[in-house]
Amino acid sequence: MPTAALILATVLGLATAAAAGSPSEQLRRYTDEVQRIVSDDSMATADKRASVRRVAEQVFDLAETARRALGPHWARRTPAEQEEFVRLFSDLLDRTYISKIELYGGERLTFT
Repeated sequence: MPTAALILATVLGLATAAAAGSPSEQLRRYTDEVQRIVSDDSMATADKRASVRRVAEQVFDLAETARRALGPHWARRTPAEQEEFVRLFSDLLDRTYISKIELYGGERLTFT
């Protein structure tokens, strides 16, 4: 699987079950939306990144993911430190995954 498709699958594979429908339907809906965005040649790369980040924010509970990533250290942080960590963690995910959307080469994901 090409790098961009793997990144897309990894990011969207972490999705929470916030919307109605089966997990496969939810994943397919978000995957289709991200693929539509990254395939839109009329959009600038920065606009694509911003749009993909908005989709990711709909899918992920970033605060909960950040809390779990910090594990037992979370409880020892002040609310301000927790808020800062969520922001930094979100930025890290953005730089790690969303910033790679220009690598997308039209690959399609197949759901089985």
